[in-house]
Formats: sequence, C-alpha cells, structure tokens
Amino acid sequence: MTAPAIVVGVMSGTSLDGVTAAIARFSSADGDQVEQLGVTTLAYDDALRERLAAAMQRATAAEYVALSHAVAERFADAVTAVIAESGIA
Repeated sequence: MTAPAIVVGVMSGTSLDGVTAAIARFSSADGDQVEQLGVTTLAYDDALRERLAAAMQRATAAEYVALSHAVAERFADAVTAVIAESGIA
C-alpha cells in the first residue's frame, strides 16, 4: 500500500473569472481512491481582469511580468484558502 498523498491543484482559464484551487487525498488501499477535501474559487477584481484581457491582445514585457506576479499572488491566496477550508492544517 502506498502512503496517501494530499495534492492541491490550481488553475485559471481564459474566461478571466478568477482562480480555482482544489485539494484532494490520493490513496490506494483497494485500487485508486480519491477523496476531494475542498474547492475554492477566488474571483479576479475588475482592475486585474481588465489588465489580463488587454494583455491577451498585446502588452509590454514589463506588463507580462507584473501580471505573472499578480496572478501568482492570487494562486497563493487560493491555495491558502482551500487548505484552510479542508481543515488539514
């Protein structure tokens, strides 16, 4: 038997609605077992959504870097929220 693993997945799509994080426990007692522990979606604020939409058309390298940091911060917020929601920490 393999030790259980708890995994967080995070994504943001092209709909520009926000970031979704899911947390699940994977184990294999009698085959593959997956237990969903939580799901959280954090919406982008209007200003970030507008910047992302504009960047899909055209932006400077500096703006792409700034947006990557802003989205990464939102990812971190979603991971923190879904871990708290799951009660594992």
